[in-house]
Amino acid sequence: FRWITSPRGRSLAPLLPVSPKPIQNIDTKVLYEWGLTMLQDALTEAHPERRRIMYRNGLLIALFAARAPRVRSMASLRLGRTVIRTGKGYRLVFEHEDIKTGRRVEYDTPAGIRAAIDYYIVVIRAELSTAQSGDWFWLDQYGEPISADEIGDMIQRKSRQAFPEGFGPHRFRHALGTSAPLADPAHPGVAAAILGISSHMVELHYNRATQADVAGKFHLSLAKTRAACRAMAKREFQRDRPL
Repeated sequence: FRWITSPRGRSLAPLLPVSPKPIQNIDTKVLYEWGLTMLQDALTEAHPERRRIMYRNGLLIALFAARAPRVRSMASLRLGRTVIRTGKGYRLVFEHEDIKTGRRVEYDTPAGIRAAIDYYIVVIRAELSTAQSGDWFWLDQYGEPISADEIGDMIQRKSRQAFPEGFGPHRFRHALGTSAPLADPAHPGVAAAILGISSHMVELHYNRATQADVAGKFHLSLAKTRAACRAMAKREFQRDRPL
């Protein structure tokens, strides 16, 4: 029936009206906590293989929520080359060939997951690693590097279990693009700076501010929110405890 759907070889799809599907709006803080919760749950998992994969997935989700790189960029990370230990923690470097816009992007990881990255490298990745693993940062249960498609499938599968509807890695970029301006309304270009999507927007709103500085300001707000929630939960727990 291509003579109907594509007369003379030209698709009719671009000419048809499009009804955009509404996107479930999820705050970046919720996605970040989802990853942290998975990390904590992994530490109590008795089965070694499930513990390793659960921890790796939790760290992946936390980093997606914190920095929202494209999935291909996330899959490209290499230990010591694009995941670099610094005095403050870790810096992620995405080379121009791994970025859709073709320009290099780099920023520090949040201080709140520095210890989690340490544990992944020293314990989890070391247990997963084989002679064929090389310096790839994300490894599967056989010690092979995981692909962008495999990461996407994992996000789809885990999100269906945790949220009303499943979603892929791009939802983290949508969430950050929505949440970041709300967290820092005085700087409307914060999402562009973290996502690395528009050098024009970065220069317009930040006067050549670095991506690392912008990302740090954004995650300071996340850390404050988490601290406030912990204090509130502690007060409520103590109030409800029997004397």
